[in-house]
Amino acid sequence: MNTLDLLLHPVRMRILQTLMPDRELTVQEIGEHLSDIPPATLYRHVKKLKEGGVIESRSRQQIRGTVESRYGITSSAFQGDSQAFNQLPAEEHLRYFSVFLSFLQAEFGRYLTQPERDFEKDGIGYRYTSVYLSEDEFNDWLEEYRTLMRRAMALPPAPHRMKRTLAHIFLSEKE
Repeated sequence: MNTLDLLLHPVRMRILQTLMPDRELTVQEIGEHLSDIPPATLYRHVKKLKEGGVIESRSRQQIRGTVESRYGITSSAFQGDSQAFNQLPAEEHLRYFSVFLSFLQAEFGRYLTQPERDFEKDGIGYRYTSVYLSEDEFNDWLEEYRTLMRRAMALPPAPHRMKRTLAHIFLSEKE
């Protein structure tokens, strides 16, 4: 299974989101965050991520006759071959993009099922905006965006923090 197929599965994407940015959790702890996923399914997908080199066992602890591992994302998990990615056929890109959009739709659906929701207070929104930037202007903007994202992703979970999922899609149109 190639890395994109491994990563772009709805359950595995949720597992990775739970482990981001640098969390180390047991499968049971991951399951507490993803309570709608049956344990057998969760264990199966954790195993696939481990076998694919996306997550690793960071520590192990003996608990009543079994060994419990704490998992974290490997440092190389998202370092794909950009040249190979660029050379994928258009049909493959559309398939991966569709999986990504399906994941976002499912996440939004989970938000909508919450008994109490407030789009404004929760910062929920979806927008489509076009801007005109030169390549240099876009690269400068992108670097600022990445800096902000790194800073936000470095903040650990805490009771006063709400998990916020940010998805980004950048499209370019050559005129």
